[in-house]
Amino acid sequence: MGRTGSGPRMDRHRAFVNTRFLKVDRIIGDYASSSIGANRSMSNLSPRSQEVVDSLLKKDVLTEGSVSVGSFDDATIRVLGILIDNFNDLQAESGEQQAEKVLDLFLETEQFEEANSQTKENASDTFTEPDGDEAPKKEEAAKPYEWRLTGLQCNSYRGIGPPGETIEFPFDGRSTLIYGPNGSGKSSLVGAVVWALTGIAITDASDENVEQVSLHETSSKGAKKGKKINDWHVAATLPKENPASAVSECRVELELSCPKDGRKLHVRRALPGCFEVREDESQPWKNCPDLKEHGISPLDLQLSLIAPSLFGRLTIESAPKSVQLLTMMLGLDDVENIGRLAGAIAPNRTRLSTKSKNERDETWDGLRVTLNGLPTQLKEPSKPRKILSDLAAKEKPSLKDIVAAGKAIRSHIESANRSIAKALGLPEKEKCADEEQDESVARVSDDLATSLRSAVVTLKEGVEPCLPQLNRLDPARHWDGKTGSDPGDRLRSIGGSLDEFLVSTRTSMESRLDWLRRRAREGEKIDLLLHASKFYDDKTGDCPVCEETIKKEPIKSDLRTFKNLDPVLLQKLDDYFRELRTELDRIVSRNLQALTKSSPSDRALVDWTDLKKSLGPNLVSITEHFDARMSELIEGLKISDAGALDLLPADAEM
Repeated sequence: MGRTGSGPRMDRHRAFVNTRFLKVDRIIGDYASSSIGANRSMSNLSPRSQEVVDSLLKKDVLTEGSVSVGSFDDATIRVLGILIDNFNDLQAESGEQQAEKVLDLFLETEQFEEANSQTKENASDTFTEPDGDEAPKKEEAAKPYEWRLTGLQCNSYRGIGPPGETIEFPFDGRSTLIYGPNGSGKSSLVGAVVWALTGIAITDASDENVEQVSLHETSSKGAKKGKKINDWHVAATLPKENPASAVSECRVELELSCPKDGRKLHVRRALPGCFEVREDESQPWKNCPDLKEHGISPLDLQLSLIAPSLFGRLTIESAPKSVQLLTMMLGLDDVENIGRLAGAIAPNRTRLSTKSKNERDETWDGLRVTLNGLPTQLKEPSKPRKILSDLAAKEKPSLKDIVAAGKAIRSHIESANRSIAKALGLPEKEKCADEEQDESVARVSDDLATSLRSAVVTLKEGVEPCLPQLNRLDPARHWDGKTGSDPGDRLRSIGGSLDEFLVSTRTSMESRLDWLRRRAREGEKIDLLLHASKFYDDKTGDCPVCEETIKKEPIKSDLRTFKNLDPVLLQKLDDYFRELRTELDRIVSRNLQALTKSSPSDRALVDWTDLKKSLGPNLVSITEHFDARMSELIEGLKISDAGALDLLPADAEM
């Protein structure tokens, strides 16, 4: 199963796992054969290691000299299985993280197995064991045979012959001497026999577990490797064509014979994965899950095939210890690796245990401080305070004590909430279908008391915080530099200035309208007369433009009349209205004007809606009682529409 993420870390689990690691570490140190789990992520276990694994899975007792191992209990088997399943990942970790990962995997595996066991129990309830003639009969164990290799036939295996060509080699069941120059295929020929019976491809690589190698293009830029082509199985001969479009394929077939009775056995392994046997060439091939049924044990394969093949390429100096050579010969080198991993985890487990204990003590100290502080937050006397005080008085209250105290306080809170709800006249909550509760018990909101307390705090703040939008209508806040003035005097002053502005604006517009009409009748020359009138001296009678004496009396009369007119009549309309706007902003500031964007009644409605929302759904039945009263207040704040202000003269052309 996949194992990702982190499982729960309860103290009882940690103590349990730590105990198991002590046991596993001792077992592996005494007997280097504690591999567990067939075909797990530590792939290609040697046949002998696999045999040990299978025995331990069956809870057998293994004995080697004076040392006996087993049978293991389920928890120990689970720990060993984790070491096998996650060998590479655990080796990549170090320190506390390594032990932490094992602990997480242990808890996950435990939960998975418990759930799986429950599923099997449920399934067994509907299963009936067959009896009588219907019961399946156990097959009798096959008698062992002394097999000898009599022939080999291979196709595309590790360069034995051109790719696709079938090569045959007779062994005749006798000792055979194979000789030839380096690179002639001696090792590959022996390796074909090993691969056919075990699935292990003997290579010159330091890691015997490698099954795939990466093929790269020839580099043209001096680099060691070019672009990757694909991955290729180490057992298959490279093809003649481009490997990018080829598939790893090869086949090895062996003929074994028993000299006692002449019985034969044909074994065939091929890529893609296929392992089959048959006893006669006329029979069809059959899948073979295990060669034991034909009398071939894992130890036979290890000592007769794998060990000689490996030692043919090794020297004594290549092994640092004789124990390593022995474990390789017996096929227990994989088990030795597991032992080293367990030995590395042991001190890390101690570090993790110490860290966990420190964290637990720190958490307990924090809990102790919390327990001591909680009663002081409650009034005396009160039942919850007594419950918490009694709990804090215990040296180390158990989880059961804490849960019991929590239930008691919970019951008190529910009772208090029901009392509050009854006093406020609040309706009971409807009972859920799956809620196990006495029908006579009132069901109220769990946080009713909190809602009521929050509402009291909010309302005690007063009108301004509760009705912020309406409160912003205070004009005194927006009097630029004059906030100290009497509000009534300031408003009357603004009103008087505004009335004067309206009167002067109407007069100005009437004058400007009259001037525009005259200009339309007499032409643009009157603009020149109006401009010149400001410089005309009636005593001299000289023209302000050419400085000559004006002889025509009508012109003098116009200059006298225009001299009393406002020169603003010559101002452009854009400038004229811009100055009106500037004057209006001087009288009524922009801040005061902004207040008119929302009427008092609209502001009050928004404030009331927001206030009810802040008080929460638990108090809706209370706030609804005030809706009618607030509606009257909002209606009374409405201002009648004064209509549009018309400053244009009544006879102005539209």
